[in-house]
Amino acid sequence: MTTKESSLELDEIDWCLLDLLRENARLTFAELGRQVHLSLAAVAERVRKLEEHGIISGYHVALNARRLDFTVQAFLRVTSTKENCARVVALAQTLPEVREAYRVTGSESYLVKVYAGSIAHLEELIDQFLAVADVTTSLILSTPVQKPALERIPERAYSSKETC
Repeated sequence: MTTKESSLELDEIDWCLLDLLRENARLTFAELGRQVHLSLAAVAERVRKLEEHGIISGYHVALNARRLDFTVQAFLRVTSTKENCARVVALAQTLPEVREAYRVTGSESYLVKVYAGSIAHLEELIDQFLAVADVTTSLILSTPVQKPALERIPERAYSSKETC
């Protein structure tokens, strides 16, 4: 399978490496090689190509926000005029509590995910956005499905992970 932007042909071993790294990005090239039956050098070269083509965009630590006292999580549904869109984005970029911001279709302009330490803290964040746009807030009660990284999409993949 060739990815659109990368023009790198992904084979089953590449998909296996991506699956293994998605599950544990700390695996060594030697361990990856054992699991896909390749040498350390061959694995290193494949991973380097996946990085160069932007398929692997980074390696990250997953933090538990609630354990770090960010106990209030919410989506701010931001409705902005065309003239204020840049201000909304600039504000979102400056606030460390903003975890993600999406430009969306529908009645809202942006969907902004924020983490706050308290309801009062959330109110402060809302007030900052209200200075540039209209805001409707939805508290996140729980996260029944959370996938930290893109998984292999069945119709786009070669076969099941069991071949790794």
